[in-house]
Amino acid sequence: MVKEQDGNVVLDDLDRKILYELQQDARKTTHEEISATVDVSPSTVRNRITALEDAGVIKTYSPELDYERAGFSLHVQFVCTAPMDQRHQTAHDALDIGGVITVQGMVTSERNLRIEVIATSSQDLTEITRELGNLNLDIHTSQIITNTFNQPFNYFEHSQSRPDVSEDATIEHTPHTDQE
Repeated sequence: MVKEQDGNVVLDDLDRKILYELQQDARKTTHEEISATVDVSPSTVRNRITALEDAGVIKTYSPELDYERAGFSLHVQFVCTAPMDQRHQTAHDALDIGGVITVQGMVTSERNLRIEVIATSSQDLTEITRELGNLNLDIHTSQIITNTFNQPFNYFEHSQSRPDVSEDATIEHTPHTDQE
């Protein structure tokens, strides 16, 4: 069971360590492997993971794909502006366009959406661009993504060594609603 304070999930050191290990490679990391690393029993790890899932801290387990290796070399990021009062709905509408895989909202009035797309051909990319334009978006730039480098959020691994961080970190969690 995770603790909550003021509607936020409070993570202890064990939660942070487990989250770090899961970020390394959740698919290939077993409860037993995590338990050996964080020095608790596998059942404790399993219970903590279940509690973090139930609390919405762990939302999903997704594979990291190499689109180019899979034959999709047109991996493109669009930087766009949507009207502030329509940004949330426009982001959801963009996800309905074939080829759109990620939409990120920014806290700015300009360039407030980043849209990541996988296209099968330049003709497909042209069609996706046209459909995005139909969403009342201003498209500022588009770039072909050649590499993506990821790492786990190292706060979870190094939390004990950071003197400016309290023992319990509070993560703000707002339940998802379709209205904004």
